[in-house]
Amino acid sequence: MSSLDRYDPNAQNRLVPSTGPAAEFPEAPLTEPEVRDLRDILAVIWRYKLLILFVFAACVLIAAFVTSKQIPIYQATAKILVDTGPAQPVSSEGFGAISEMLGAGRSRSIQTQVEVLQSYPILESAYKLLGKKLNPDRPPSVRAQNIRDTDIIKVVVEDPDKHFAANLANAITSAYISRSQAANRRAATNTKEFLRGALEKQRRALADAENRLKAYKEKTGVASITDEVTNRMKRLAAAEEELATAETQVRSLEGQLRAVEDMLSKAEQTYVRETVSSSNPLISAMRDKIASLEIQRAGLLKEYQPDTPEVQAIDDQIAKARETLQQELRREMISSSQAIAANPVRLDLIQQAGRLRAELEAQKARVLAIRPIVEKERLAVSELPSRERGIVALAREVANLERVYEELNSKYQEVSVAEQAKLASASLLEPARVPRKPIKPRPILNLFLAAVIGLTVGLMLAFLLDHLDDTIKGTEDVDRNVGLPTLGAIPVLPKSSGPIIMGASDRSVMAESFRLLRSNIRFASPDRPLKSLMITSPGAGEGKTTTAVNLAVALATNGLKVILADMDLRKPSVGKIFGLKRDRGLTNVVLGDLPIEEALQDTKVENLRVLLGGPLPPNPPEFLDSERCRAVINQLKQMADFVVIDTPPASFLTDGMILASQVDGVLVVANPRRTTRHALRRVVEQLLLAKGNILGVCLNRMQPGGREGYYYYYSYYYGYYHYYGDNGSKRGGQKGEAKGIKGFLKRLPGLASKEARSDSEPPEQTESGGDSS
Repeated sequence: MSSLDRYDPNAQNRLVPSTGPAAEFPEAPLTEPEVRDLRDILAVIWRYKLLILFVFAACVLIAAFVTSKQIPIYQATAKILVDTGPAQPVSSEGFGAISEMLGAGRSRSIQTQVEVLQSYPILESAYKLLGKKLNPDRPPSVRAQNIRDTDIIKVVVEDPDKHFAANLANAITSAYISRSQAANRRAATNTKEFLRGALEKQRRALADAENRLKAYKEKTGVASITDEVTNRMKRLAAAEEELATAETQVRSLEGQLRAVEDMLSKAEQTYVRETVSSSNPLISAMRDKIASLEIQRAGLLKEYQPDTPEVQAIDDQIAKARETLQQELRREMISSSQAIAANPVRLDLIQQAGRLRAELEAQKARVLAIRPIVEKERLAVSELPSRERGIVALAREVANLERVYEELNSKYQEVSVAEQAKLASASLLEPARVPRKPIKPRPILNLFLAAVIGLTVGLMLAFLLDHLDDTIKGTEDVDRNVGLPTLGAIPVLPKSSGPIIMGASDRSVMAESFRLLRSNIRFASPDRPLKSLMITSPGAGEGKTTTAVNLAVALATNGLKVILADMDLRKPSVGKIFGLKRDRGLTNVVLGDLPIEEALQDTKVENLRVLLGGPLPPNPPEFLDSERCRAVINQLKQMADFVVIDTPPASFLTDGMILASQVDGVLVVANPRRTTRHALRRVVEQLLLAKGNILGVCLNRMQPGGREGYYYYYSYYYGYYHYYGDNGSKRGGQKGEAKGIKGFLKRLPGLASKEARSDSEPPEQTESGGDSS
């Protein structure tokens, strides 16, 4: 890679050679949307495993503590069967009948009993049965619930005392049943008193009518009436009774129809229109047929009883005609209604309205058929002699009063029996049993939910922190944000070791990581051999000086003549690492006070010499940008096979930008979990603007275990190290080495093909005859 001057966002975030005199950097962000795969997710989980475990353990421990402090709650359930009974009409309009037809009366009745069971008087009575006193400020946990589509109500009691919970549930059902019995007795007693008064009044009216009939007979001298008069009177009474029944049915059906129409208006905000078409010939024919059949039936009743075959045949014909009329009316209503299919409730109501309208039409036809017969019988009775007419009228009155009296007396006897029976409208279906185990708390469920919540919250916090974390985490972050390859991954230095860890025979993981960096630097520029390398970093304390020192040692131990130049004129530290005198160095050579050979100092590492910074100048940028300093750098290149230059951080100092154009390559050292993406990007931008040849990035202080971290290299090298031994003696074949070094190289972007090529070619020779790496 050479002349890497600018960043091309259309080339998959890769640096390309500059095509103009000045390097241009795009204004758009370099970052691409991060698409996490499974390994990224696992890496985040592993990185924040302590946080996740802490939140998980905290939630589980809190749940366990709270659960252990909760008082056990037991639940007892009793079931009662409620007899709602048929709904009675509440008015002459028939609203009670339509409520029963739609099921509304029953649902209201069941819900009423549910509320009664939970009422304070029932609870108070139940406590009295148990010999306890109810505290209004601390009522028990009692709830009543209707089992769907049944007349069964569950009474559920929850209490810390399991025996009390069962006893209270049974006491509530007993109190409710006793209340029901008492209410039924009161109702029966009141009805009995009412019927007693009505019966006495009817008895007096009957006695008065009988006295008047007796007096009339004595006055007129007519002791009895003929059979013909009696038959006429019976026929008239039967016709009038049938007419009254039909008219009552008409009024009832009209009330029910108005109720359905009212419910339809509430359901759709529209009223049921009169949908029966008078022009429908079938409807008109059915009406006429029903009226004719009713007339025939009334004629037959003059000679036959209602249960005779002749009358039954006419009744069957009337029933079929009514069914046909009902179906036609329903079809007429549905065909003239709008949006029926969208509302099944409305459709059901319309069907009910059709049935009621058919019944109403039939009853009206019946009234029309019976009314002439009644008028005819009345006319026949009116033609009787005046004495016989008086007797007939009085006899009819006595007969009607006797019938009403008998009915009242029958009801009175029924109510008396009911009063003595003490029947209740509810019965105990299943008594409450003492529960075996509490329903609260549920330790397993609580701990499971706490574990799920703790794990979820821990993972959410981990991914939130990872999202907010803007630091570089590994090679993929480097490639994704600045498009540069990662040339090395240096693990964290052991606390027991010093800054120089390289040695000719050192087979440690640390030493191998610097040897790998040395090789990758050569691979980074195969067409242009490097003679000088500048090492910088985005910020202070990221390990650039340690990297520069150990890289120089790695190059020197490979047989190259190496000069390590400390050009950090802000805070130099190379001399301290090697224990060298800092009284002479670069500044002395540039100012002409000292020849360069005298400024160079030998080290304990063979082939490695160091040029310290010397006395610090007042203005380092101008000093480094001077012609004499440039000449010194060129002279260093001629004196050694490789020159490693340590510089200050480049993100906020211009020293690195000045030196970037004077060297063959630049290596940026970044510290994962410390160097931010913005800082790394800024350094790359500045170095590219200075026309620096950025070879790549070295990740320093990598933590083992992450997907992008040192874990993979360590796992491969660990097998290699134990396979060969710490002294390099072979213990087996070449497989371990291939898995270690080459396996790691294959995971570095753009290096797999170069490594394969370098393995098949002889090593490039330098002027000194050694390996350039």
